[in-house]
Amino acid sequence: MKRLILLAVGIFGLRMLLQRRRTQAALDSAPDADDLRAKLDETRATEATAVAEPVAVEEPPAPEPAAEESEPEPPAKKKPAARRKEVHARAREAMDELSS
Repeated sequence: MKRLILLAVGIFGLRMLLQRRRTQAALDSAPDADDLRAKLDETRATEATAVAEPVAVEEPPAPEPAAEESEPEPPAKKKPAARRKEVHARAREAMDELSS
């Protein structure tokens, strides 16, 4: 029984040692923040010195309003019950349209 416990403790200790070595190696190989800042500054300096020529951009034509699918204008001041009935009627129409 003592051997089994010693074996479990030994395996656990070995695993922790290997895990620590692996994380330490990953930290050592990671680039420093100063190196990354320097690289970013170089990129920004290169972009700032480059002269961008203006490009003519054509605007897409405005879409024509569809006569069939016009959105109803918001109700001016309808009572909530009337608005609720309209919404339910539109929902029923949509459901009927989808089911057919």
